[in-house]
Amino acid sequence: IRAQGGYFILYLADRRAGGAAPAGKTTVTLQQLFLPVSTTSPTEAELSAKAKAVQNIAAGARTCTELDERSRQSGAALSRNLGKIDVEQLPPDVQRVILQLGPGQSTPPVRVAEGFLMLMVCDRQVEEPGAEQRAAVERRLRDQRLSATSRRQLRDLRRGALLDIRM
Repeated sequence: IRAQGGYFILYLADRRAGGAAPAGKTTVTLQQLFLPVSTTSPTEAELSAKAKAVQNIAAGARTCTELDERSRQSGAALSRNLGKIDVEQLPPDVQRVILQLGPGQSTPPVRVAEGFLMLMVCDRQVEEPGAEQRAAVERRLRDQRLSATSRRQLRDLRRGALLDIRM
């Protein structure tokens, strides 16, 4: 590109759709409801009863504390708060389900080898993409300005110094 000061050579390194920023890191707090099933060939009646029990416990719970209280009342000893979990650490099939849920929403009961499992999203936090990089760049620029200011003041002090050498 020809300009007043000369020629400029530009290179387009990458393109990004307008307004489409890369997704940030998503962290969720999960509450687990687990009802075990007997490991020695459970009957269909037992399985359907456990599935219905999980649905009944989860149906009245709107928050994780309510789900925790209801699971304790029902005797689900393995139900607990799983804490904060990075969604990327979850298995891909669980990731897809959890990303679609908002706080206070739960998954449908899922049959696993040991029983029935249901997860409820207590809290969701999405970090702004590049927030850490932005903070590091701001910190580096601030440090550079402070360094330049200190060098300038030291230079001015040296210039203005009066040396009196007597012999």
